[in-house]
Amino acid sequence: MHTGAESLIVVAVGFDSDFYRQCLKLRERVLRQPLGLSLSSDDTAGEEQQYHYAIVNGQQVLACVILQPQNEQIISLRQMAVEPEFQGQGLGQRLVRVAENHSRAAGYKQLQMDARCSAEPFYKKLDYETEGERYLKVGIEHIKMKKRLK
Repeated sequence: MHTGAESLIVVAVGFDSDFYRQCLKLRERVLRQPLGLSLSSDDTAGEEQQYHYAIVNGQQVLACVILQPQNEQIISLRQMAVEPEFQGQGLGQRLVRVAENHSRAAGYKQLQMDARCSAEPFYKKLDYETEGERYLKVGIEHIKMKKRLK
């Protein structure tokens, strides 16, 4: 299913809003159910103090991402999910750019993440570098990735 990019907008998502609840459902469907898992209260702990963005078409969330401050210099990108039928259409790249712009404007110097190894090529195309060895998280291989923000 393809939708015109002009009808898609990026929104800042308020904690516990309708868009936030849609993001939770999308994260559950895309990031947890394929692994036989569910989002837990540990997964969502502290999210009221994090930054949430989504790409929406009208009132429907198609993609989402969370930014979690680590300290004054470093912020983490986490829980990025795109509706499967919209993957490969640039939504993920658009969300990463929004995350980078937000982080840069807020004064952060580095954006980091625990990326699934399957997503490593996607992030490398966006100039992220790997750091350290691969490790297991939620039962699948991950790698730390980071990008210096200029």
